[in-house]
Amino acid sequence: MKRFWIVALCMALVLCLAACSESAAEAETALETMAPVTPSPEEVQMASESDAQAAEQEPEASATDAAWDDTDYLAAQACIGLTVEELYDEIGEPESAQYAASCEEEDAEDGMLFYDDFYVWTVRTAEEEIVHDVYLMD
Repeated sequence: MKRFWIVALCMALVLCLAACSESAAEAETALETMAPVTPSPEEVQMASESDAQAAEQEPEASATDAAWDDTDYLAAQACIGLTVEELYDEIGEPESAQYAASCEEEDAEDGMLFYDDFYVWTVRTAEEEIVHDVYLMD
């Protein structure tokens, strides 16, 4: 099951990169070069056995794990559509940030501001940076 998700995530990554590429031919070439991965029956059995062992070894969730403080997450959601400065006033600076050329807007950058349990997606132009969405991290 883990291999399925790995392959699915790799395909999604290729599709995301293809969406921002300059030509459709590059995207088609990237998809054509990907070969499907079919595990052998032995690999499937070994994976299921290791999954079963991992499930046995996982500790049960404690009461402190279940009690997640979502105050900052909810405050960040309330800042959707506002500027990043207003977000910083509400919940403070992020632990880290990443920026890349935007696929949606010309002459803009998409940003990801990482906090403890979530990240904030922004779009930064020459004039301002706007909060577009907030996502929980696993």
